[in-house]
Amino acid sequence: MAANGIAEFRDCSRADEIVAQIVQWAFGCFDSTKKGWQSFFPLEKKARTIIRDTDRSKVVIELIKLLHLCQDKEIRRQLTDKNGNKFDEIILGQVALTLLDFSPDNFEACEVLKELINNSDDYFVPPFWLNKLQFNEQVEAIRRRVFSDSRPIEVSSKILEEENHSSREEIIDLIYSLNNIDDANPQKVETMLRLEKIITGDPEAIAPIIDVIKRSLRSNEDSDRYLLFKALEYVRRIGSGNAELISILILIINNHAYRENYAIKEHAISALTAIGIGNENVFKFIINLIDNDGLVGFVSPVACLGIILKDNLFSLAVAKLSYYLQDSVCQNNRAFYFDCYWTLYHCAENMTYPAFYQAWHQQEKVKDGE
Repeated sequence: MAANGIAEFRDCSRADEIVAQIVQWAFGCFDSTKKGWQSFFPLEKKARTIIRDTDRSKVVIELIKLLHLCQDKEIRRQLTDKNGNKFDEIILGQVALTLLDFSPDNFEACEVLKELINNSDDYFVPPFWLNKLQFNEQVEAIRRRVFSDSRPIEVSSKILEEENHSSREEIIDLIYSLNNIDDANPQKVETMLRLEKIITGDPEAIAPIIDVIKRSLRSNEDSDRYLLFKALEYVRRIGSGNAELISILILIINNHAYRENYAIKEHAISALTAIGIGNENVFKFIINLIDNDGLVGFVSPVACLGIILKDNLFSLAVAKLSYYLQDSVCQNNRAFYFDCYWTLYHCAENMTYPAFYQAWHQQEKVKDGE
């Protein structure tokens, strides 16, 4: 409400402060203590909507400040070390694209996007594709990549009927062939597109994906780490899982060997979140992460919890998270406090008032020993 009001009451004494806070929630901020990026999911999605209804000139000023911060070489190096390869480019791309939406001729935003396009590899869009496009088309290609999220990909039954199902062996062979094809070779894109087509929404692809993940975990080769990344990405496209896959993903997240490799853990929690909707074991695991202050890289377990909630899990989440809405928590860990707040808000939107009220006061009954 405060953000919406700024558009009408531009002389508000705290207008700049409010807009700065909304922009921070929308894109996150650099945590100098942890030397990594702190995001505010699910609040970020609401914040990105809100900033479009507030004073555009103030938003542009804050986005330019954030763009300058994201261009700092030392900060980009630390983001790569802590959040994973290409993370700095993703954040930079998100800020630049949003700035371009608010200020279409903004020189700095255009220069940043041109740099990303010129330095692009297969993580964003293969460069030989980009080179054939006009700048505005290149920008849209980058936009599709940097604004992807960890939510499961919905696939219509009509699309599934049209897919060409493939054998377990073909899926494994296609994934392993990615290691042997040069990034600039058009065949690599064809292979990736073929994989996406036959894997998306197909539960039968779970078994070969598990096979690739297991082989990668047994190997210490860097090339197999790349295959582990790709396999974890493809889990999202399958959109479903089984007990074995869930157990493997939990194992990866808990594996001390990946303590410093945040990117692998983040891919694993993203995959687990995508296939764990309504799953009580996944719910309990994420609750355990929350209780033990277990950030997965720089992914908030509370944010992941909000995605998997379904049916009775909403009530269980409210009973658990309501405990953390305390002034002491807000003072000591503001980001965690707001993650809890907005996840509880999400629960309230999906529950009846009596159910929410009962769940909220369940924690008080536990304290009183009832």
